Amino acid sequence: MQNNKKTFTFVRKCCLKCDFVMQKYVIILFALLISAVVFAENAETDVSMAKITLNTGDVFIGEIIVENEHILMIRTAEGSRFQFPINDIETIQENYAVRRIVVVEQRSAAPPREEVQRPIVERANPIYERSPVQQAVLHASRVRTQGLTFEYSVGYGTFLLRDIHQLQYNIWLQNSWGVRFRIVDDFPAHITHSFALGYMLKQHNFGVNFSYLTTGGRLHRADFSGSYTIDMIMNGYRLGTFYRYYFGNPAIQFYLQLSSGAMFSTLRMEERLQIHFESAEEISTLRGVGIFAEPTIGVSFQITENLRFSLSGGCQLDFLGRLSLYGERTIINARWSGLRLYGSLMFILPERLFLNR
Repeated sequence: MQNNKKTFTFVRKCCLKCDFVMQKYVIILFALLISAVVFAENAETDVSMAKITLNTGDVFIGEIIVENEHILMIRTAEGSRFQFPINDIETIQENYAVRRIVVVEQRSAAPPREEVQRPIVERANPIYERSPVQQAVLHASRVRTQGLTFEYSVGYGTFLLRDIHQLQYNIWLQNSWGVRFRIVDDFPAHITHSFALGYMLKQHNFGVNFSYLTTGGRLHRADFSGSYTIDMIMNGYRLGTFYRYYFGNPAIQFYLQLSSGAMFSTLRMEERLQIHFESAEEISTLRGVGIFAEPTIGVSFQITENLRFSLSGGCQLDFLGRLSLYGERTIINARWSGLRLYGSLMFILPERLFLNR
């Protein structure tokens, strides 16, 4: 009997010990299960989005919800919507993996607080969600980066014309003893006009241009008996190509330009003599063709999305340009080398407009 009692006591102790061990393992297992559930709810997930890169270098990531031939609209992971013109987009990278952490909110046992329902107004254009300063900057950065360009420039130039100056001086010197000419005009600097037709592709602008240059000289003598005048009118017609590279902020851009081509020159000499009621006139025209090169640096300001104003300066360098009189070559060269200053107005016709037409 005593042995049975000892055996029962031993078994009871073993059962209590096993029960304590089992409770310990059950608690540990339950804690691991809770941790796994919480980790699963707060796990990192990869979300497939689209990566939009604009011509200005800005990058936006979101889900494409609207896409057509004119606009593209995305919705970001935070719920914001952005709309872009197709011409302002450089690349679209789809299936762009974005890693985000989804956190499950802790629910409180307290009854939910009553909230006031407010009407939600969805704005069609997300640009209005920005501050006025951001709107102005964003609007200024929307630049037409592809299309036809039409440009008119009015400028001011100085002209070397060394041989033409020498010709006028020789005429004055040869007649100074008999007629006593006075040099009235000596081929001064004058206004120039230029037209350019080009194509713009991002930072590059290239095409053809035409310029008109003019200046002149005059020798004159007059007294009570009559007058003697020699006018030397110099005209230049410049036809060539140009390449321009822009850099800097789209609203205010600096650029480098190189132009080159052919320079067509004419020298019209009008000699008029009048003595009392008698008069005589003789006209001679010299013509020649040379080549030119003109490096230029300038700054361009955006007025609207399709209109820009620029200021620039450069130096024209002329080569060759030998003049001929009645088909015979002379020793006189017409070289218009000199300083050039320009004020220009450029209109940009977007490519999608003239392609649709």
